[in-house]
Amino acid sequence: MNYGNRQWVIPALKSASIYALVGGLWILLSDKALDLLVTNHDTYTMLQTWKGWFYVLVTALLVFALLSKYLKQSFDQKESIRLSQERLAFALGAVRDGVWDWDLTTDEVYFSPGYTAMLGYEDNAGFTNINSWQDNMHPDDREHSLEVSKDCIEGRIGHFAMEFRMRTKDGGWCWILGRGKVVAHDHTGRALRMVGTHTNITHQKRVEHELRTLRNSMENIINSMPSVIIGTDRDMQITQWNRSAEMLTGAPAKLALGYRLTDILHLPEELTDSITQAVTHGEALELTQQNLLGDASRIANIFVFPLKNEGITGAVIRIDDVTEQVQMQQIIVQTEKMISLGGLAAGMAHELNNPLSGILQSVQNIQRRSAEDLPANQNAAQNVGLDLKAMHDYFRDRDINRFLDGIQSSGQRAAGIINNLLAFSRSSDSSLAPCSVPDLLDNAIALAESDYNLAKQYDFKAVHIHREYEPNLPAITVTAQEIEQVFLNLLKNSAMAMAGEPTPDKEPTITLRTSSDGPMVRIEIEDNGPGFPDGVSKRLFEPFFTTKPPGEGTGLGLSVSYFIITQNHQGQITAETAPGGGARFTILLPQAKPGPQGVAAQRE
Repeated sequence: MNYGNRQWVIPALKSASIYALVGGLWILLSDKALDLLVTNHDTYTMLQTWKGWFYVLVTALLVFALLSKYLKQSFDQKESIRLSQERLAFALGAVRDGVWDWDLTTDEVYFSPGYTAMLGYEDNAGFTNINSWQDNMHPDDREHSLEVSKDCIEGRIGHFAMEFRMRTKDGGWCWILGRGKVVAHDHTGRALRMVGTHTNITHQKRVEHELRTLRNSMENIINSMPSVIIGTDRDMQITQWNRSAEMLTGAPAKLALGYRLTDILHLPEELTDSITQAVTHGEALELTQQNLLGDASRIANIFVFPLKNEGITGAVIRIDDVTEQVQMQQIIVQTEKMISLGGLAAGMAHELNNPLSGILQSVQNIQRRSAEDLPANQNAAQNVGLDLKAMHDYFRDRDINRFLDGIQSSGQRAAGIINNLLAFSRSSDSSLAPCSVPDLLDNAIALAESDYNLAKQYDFKAVHIHREYEPNLPAITVTAQEIEQVFLNLLKNSAMAMAGEPTPDKEPTITLRTSSDGPMVRIEIEDNGPGFPDGVSKRLFEPFFTTKPPGEGTGLGLSVSYFIITQNHQGQITAETAPGGGARFTILLPQAKPGPQGVAAQRE
C-alpha cells in the first residue's frame, strides 16, 4: 500500500530530456564547429577524441551530482520516516493506544502491536482483516459501530468517535474508544483507505459507573430525606433540588435547576434577605419557627450551611417543616393546662361537697323533725305547747314544704353535677373496659347540661335531645372517660353552633343515633344548626383549626377527639353536613369481645 511511490518518474524524465537535448545540441554544434575550423585530419581526430572524453566527464559529473542529491534526499526521507515511526511508537507506547489501517479495496487491516496488546494478545494473533474486529465486538454494540463506520466511508460524516466493547483473550470485555477517518479517495471520490486508533477506556468506564452509582445513591439519600434540601452557588443559582423541595413548591427539579432561588422559592422578603446575605458572605445561618412560604399555618426551621473550597462556592439550604412538632408542643402545653384545670375543678368539687352535704343533711333533718308521725317530734312539740297539725297547716299555706323540697332537689342535682365533674376530672388509668354506648351518651349529656355560659349565650338545657338508640346494642371496649370527653365536646360544639345562628322557626335539636355496623358500633351526633361551610369539613380535625371567632376556641377539641378515637381506640370519626342541613359526626368503635363483662355492659 505504498501510494505515491512513482512520483520520482516525472522529474527524472524531465532531467533526462534536458540532458538529451543539451547533449544532442553539444554534439551537433561541436561537429559543425570542427568541420568549419579544423582542416587537418589528425587534429580533427584528436579534437573529436577530447570532445568525447569531455562529454563523458561532464556526463559523469552530472550523474554524480544527480545521484548525490537523490541519495541524500532518499537518506533524509528514510531518516525522517524512521524518526517519525520511532516517535509514533514512543507516543503510542506512552498512551497505550492501538492503531489500525484499513485498505478498503482489499478489506485487509493493519493492527499495531498496541492494538492487540490491549486485548491481552502478545502478537497480532490472526488480526489481519476487518472480520477480526467485527467478530470480537460485543453483539449489542456491533450494529451501531458498523453503521457509524459506513457513514464515514460513504462521506456522511468526516470522522467518528464511538465507544464499544471488545472481547479480550481471557473472555472478558474491554471498553474501547474508537476514532477514525478516511484518508484516501480515488478520482471518483470513492474511499480507499481509513485509519484510526483504539483507546482502552475500561477503567474510565468503571470509574464513570462508580460515580454514577454514587451519585444515584446520594440523590436517593437526599430525595428520601423529609427535609427540603437545596444547593446553590454563590450567585444563588439552584444546583440541587430534592423531592421534598418539589413537593413544597410544586416545581420539578428540571425546572428549578439553573434558576435563582428567589425565582422558585417565594419566601417572605426578610427571610430571603437573610438567606442571600448568608450565602453571599459564606456564613452559617439558623432561623427557627419561621412562617413557611408566607403561610402562617406552616412553621419551619431554616438552616444555611456554606460550601467553601478555596473561597465561597455556594451553600446548602435545609428547610424542616416543624409544624406538627410545634403543634404537638402547644397541645402538650394545653393538655397540661387542662390537667391543672381538672385538678382545680376536682379540688373545688371536694370543697363544695362539704357545705352541700351539710345543706342536704339539714334539709333532710328539717323535714324529718317536722314530721307529724314521729313520736320524738310529738313529745318535743307537746313539751313546748306546739300543735304540729297547726304548724303543718302553716307550712302548707306558706309553701314551706315546697321550698324545702326545692332545696333538697336542687341540692341533689348540684351533688350529681359535682359527682360527674369529679368523675370527668379524675385521672384516668387508660384502662379499657366494656361500656354501654347509651350510658356514655347520657353521662355526657348530664355533663353538658351543667354547662351554661352567659358570655357565649347558650344554655344546653334549652336544646332538645332526640334519642334513637338501637335495642340490645353491643357494648364497646373503651376508656369511658375518654369517650365521654369526645361526646361532651361534640355536644357542646353543636349547642354553641345552634346558639350562634338561631332559627326562630326551628327548635334547637341534637339527634343521637346508635346502631350496629358489622364488627363496629356506629354513633351519630347530628344537629339542625348551620352545618359546615364549603371545604371546612376536611380540616376540622387539624390541630388549632377553628371556625369560632378569635378568643372563643383553641382549635384543639376536635383534634384531641380524633386522636382519642383513631389512636387510642382504633376507631373512625368523620364529619359531614347532614342532608337537611346541620352538622353530623359519625363515630365507629369496635364492639366488645363476647364475655360476661360485655354482656353486663350491654344490659346496663
